[in-house]
Amino acid sequence: MQILTSYAQIIYVWDGYDRPNAHFLLDEQPEVFLSTAEISRVVGSAVRAGRARKLGNRLYTRNTDEPLENIARRNWQRIAAPDL
Repeated sequence: MQILTSYAQIIYVWDGYDRPNAHFLLDEQPEVFLSTAEISRVVGSAVRAGRARKLGNRLYTRNTDEPLENIARRNWQRIAAPDL
């Protein structure tokens, strides 16, 4: 049982999703999004897998192609007022 549990966790981390946070889908997030305590492990896995990048403290982007400066410039309103 322990081996199967560990194997399932590896698969979920490899896919970028943690079992408790399977409802979080990176592709459904806006280009720039805030991480929360509930999704921080999933976001961290996505960063390590190269599917997301960190812009700042708790601030991430799913855009892995453009320079961070361009992403920040284009999304400055979302960064300045993340609750809007």
